[in-house]
Amino acid sequence: MLREGHIASGYCPEIAIMSRVEFIQAPPMMNTVMYSSNQCIDQNHLSWSSFQDPDKNNRKPGDPPVLLQGIVESLIDGIMILSEQGEVIFANSHAKRICYQLTQNLSRRNSVPRQIWRSCKALIQGREEFPEDAIVIEDEIKTQDLAAIRLRVRWLNLDNVEHPYLLIALEDLQQSAHNRAIAEAQKYSLTKRETQVWLLRCAGYTRKAIAAELYIKEDTVKKHIKSIRAKRNDAEWLGESLI
Repeated sequence: MLREGHIASGYCPEIAIMSRVEFIQAPPMMNTVMYSSNQCIDQNHLSWSSFQDPDKNNRKPGDPPVLLQGIVESLIDGIMILSEQGEVIFANSHAKRICYQLTQNLSRRNSVPRQIWRSCKALIQGREEFPEDAIVIEDEIKTQDLAAIRLRVRWLNLDNVEHPYLLIALEDLQQSAHNRAIAEAQKYSLTKRETQVWLLRCAGYTRKAIAAELYIKEDTVKKHIKSIRAKRNDAEWLGESLI
């Protein structure tokens, strides 16, 4: 039985980003969220032929064009495309790095980390139980160095392909928090020291840990965080007053 709920995304303790989802009971040993999105099918229905490929005469049938592959490689998230049998159709460099952290081996064909494939199987099962819905599976997994990775799996429908593929997005939450902190430091005109404090704060450091990392007093860290919050509040107030 599906029921409405919420899931929080993002690690920065100062930010709470909430999105509405529908929960379903997860398989054992799997902290998975499955939710429906009416837009998933349209967003994932792509055509390789819609991209200009300057090297199309030298590529195998079914290979993504150079332009599209270059775009996917430039993304911050790891992107993988799998068949329903677990064959790796495509994986960008970020996905390969994350998979290596999970298994220390992605050189073998069909070598998909079990943490990822578990979510893929949940998506396949979800299609059998809810054939009319566009299902997205979301989970959070840990690498061997304890980095948190947000995993999202959905169906990818391609023109001229009989069976849909599995599209996997792998988000390094620590890297995302780092990038967000840098963007906010610029947005709120933080000083160099405030930026250093904010980067560590968004990475999950306590005030005491920040003080030890930066060789400053904990009271100094507290003052910097107070200043950062004041600048954020001023910027938000200014933004609202301009609306």
